[in-house]
Amino acid sequence: MSLYNSKVSDLNKARQKKKPDGANAALLATMGQIKRYLIEQLALSLKSWFDTTDDYLFAQSEQAHFGPDQSRYFETMRLLRNKRSEMENQFTQLLETAHQDFLSNNTHQSKEQIPTELGVLDNDEMDKKVALESIASKALSDAGDDWLAFKQRINHLTQSQISSDNDYVFSPYQVSSSFFDVIDSGNLEIKSKLLLLKLFEKQVVSQLPAMYAEANIQFVDRKVLPDLDIADIRKQTRRPAVDYSSLQKLMEARRLGVNPESINTQSFNSNFADRTPSSDNSGGAISPNQGLTLGGSNVTPLFSKLYDLQLQTQPGRIAETKAWLNQQASAAISQSESMQDADTINLVAMLFEFILEDEKLSPHMKQLIARLQIPVIKVALIDREFFSNKEHPCRQLLNQMAHAAIGWEETDNIEEDPLYGVMKDIIHTLNKDLDQDTQPIEVALEQLKVVLEKQSNKQKIYEHKLIAAEKARIKDELSVDKAKEFIEELLKIGDVHYRVKEMIIRHWHPLMRKIHLKFGFESAQWKNSAKIIRELLWSLQPGVTQWHSKRFEEVVPNMFIGLRQGLVAINSDQTEMLDLFQYIDNLHQKDRAQYQASEIDNEDTHQEQESQQESIQEFTEQVEEISEKAKLNEPDVDTQIKTLGLSDYVGQIKALEEGTWFELVDSSGQHQRWKLVSILLNSSKFIFANNSGTTTIERSLMGLAAAFREGNIYQLDDAPVLEKALNSVTDTLVEETSKAG
Repeated sequence: MSLYNSKVSDLNKARQKKKPDGANAALLATMGQIKRYLIEQLALSLKSWFDTTDDYLFAQSEQAHFGPDQSRYFETMRLLRNKRSEMENQFTQLLETAHQDFLSNNTHQSKEQIPTELGVLDNDEMDKKVALESIASKALSDAGDDWLAFKQRINHLTQSQISSDNDYVFSPYQVSSSFFDVIDSGNLEIKSKLLLLKLFEKQVVSQLPAMYAEANIQFVDRKVLPDLDIADIRKQTRRPAVDYSSLQKLMEARRLGVNPESINTQSFNSNFADRTPSSDNSGGAISPNQGLTLGGSNVTPLFSKLYDLQLQTQPGRIAETKAWLNQQASAAISQSESMQDADTINLVAMLFEFILEDEKLSPHMKQLIARLQIPVIKVALIDREFFSNKEHPCRQLLNQMAHAAIGWEETDNIEEDPLYGVMKDIIHTLNKDLDQDTQPIEVALEQLKVVLEKQSNKQKIYEHKLIAAEKARIKDELSVDKAKEFIEELLKIGDVHYRVKEMIIRHWHPLMRKIHLKFGFESAQWKNSAKIIRELLWSLQPGVTQWHSKRFEEVVPNMFIGLRQGLVAINSDQTEMLDLFQYIDNLHQKDRAQYQASEIDNEDTHQEQESQQESIQEFTEQVEEISEKAKLNEPDVDTQIKTLGLSDYVGQIKALEEGTWFELVDSSGQHQRWKLVSILLNSSKFIFANNSGTTTIERSLMGLAAAFREGNIYQLDDAPVLEKALNSVTDTLVEETSKAG
């Protein structure tokens, strides 16, 4: 079976670790000290986690509207309370065991490995695996250089080199996996386990970056790589460029069905040298004016056949195009005079198979890029640096074409589309003129760069205008003093004590105004500030302490806390604030005293009590009317997100960066490409623009979260297409040769 008929698939295999060999006692003692520090910190964090999780589960059980949900919260809370001590001990013991296994090299890879056939995992295991991987990825990203330095120093102490971050002792994956093993011992549903894991991430895993930073300080204090060059470590962590010799080695091993290590590379290296560009003028040389020309003559007949293939008519449909490319590659291989040439052609064919399967490219763009297969085969035969040099002109050309096509969408007048037109002209020229000289590639690359730069500048101008217009619209909405409107309406209801009224006008109005301008009218901050002032005025209504004593006792403490936080936020005078609180408390006490007096002297009090109740009821109804008018009775965004089960998507959305491309599915099922061009109002509004920058759409945080949950939005991977294709091809060859070996 030829390689270009193979399916491209990704592998996630851990490389073999070196066995620690004779690490001295002093180094291992240092490792032990770091271990004790980390286990101690994680144990303390877990204790705090138990306390806050108990409070959280209790609150959720009270708010749950359905019996099963309430029961699940109570059951989880009961398990944690009953087995807390046991779980804490088990967690620290698992960390100890993982540390010992790591030092003794008993474990070379993480416990949970995704098999090649994902179908063997049940849903619960897959949910667990995805959750652990997500937690680890985020934590490692947050830790950044601190994790790289921590990992490098562990390598130094234990004389180990490990391929996967997940396999390191005290890695986020290992810590989270140990915690999951602890809660997995209880009889809980997977939904409850994942909830606990999420809470563990927020309170414990989130502290790991700081722990790594402190551990690095302790390492330096103990003279463990005190002068570590993090910049150099960063470079080492990147995936190395694909080496052409390694690719040919894998190709030959796959063809022969043997282990790649058994292949002698000298044979194909010497054969390839016959057509490697020389530095003198006797063979093919790189010239600024002539480009790269063929150094030997052994592939000249093949180039003649390739030129004939370039002139073939391409089919009109993408499904037929795949078969057409396979036929091209088969014909080229049949004309090749060496196995190395056949392997090179096969490799390029696999790259183009990957590109044609890339969902981010539209069918029309795939059709265009497909016509580059033969020109790229020629370049790969001429210059083996094509496979290893990321800056190779031909690779740049393919990458930039694919990147430019991410947001491109077909129009009715496709032939008049400037990007489509220039790419079509470039590809036509390369198929017509490219033979044994790569200069046309370099010319085409410069031509494409000029066009893309002009298009980018034009898009930025349009996007800038659209964003400015959107900001102006939001500013106009915010310019209306909603705080003043709301407070004026509220103060119209009955008599308000003069000192309370003065505080509201002088201090609370500016606070709500700032909240409105910064966070918006629908924000949780605005609604909380409005709720505080409503509850303050309610608590001062005559007879509230008598007729609503239970609610009064529940509301007033939190009201005072919110009032204090708001006044502190606008730098109110502390003495004045305390005096105000005392004044409000005195009013409450006075109302209580009147109630107690009425209990003693009950003559002619019945009518007064009825009047108080009617007054409180009237006040409550009027406040509700104002709240309805101002939409203040709606739950805040955070509450809606939790109610709708969207919390898991919020962090993902808030991490989005401007300039990222997405595919959105509208209500009619149509797929459209949009670029995130601006994030406004404290990550509550997201502005997207089309490829030309002439049209925008707006999405809220909650709207995006719902779209992610329903699978109606996809982030498009804009990594260089050739790098992805080469990595995928390499992984495929490794997988197949490992099976053969």
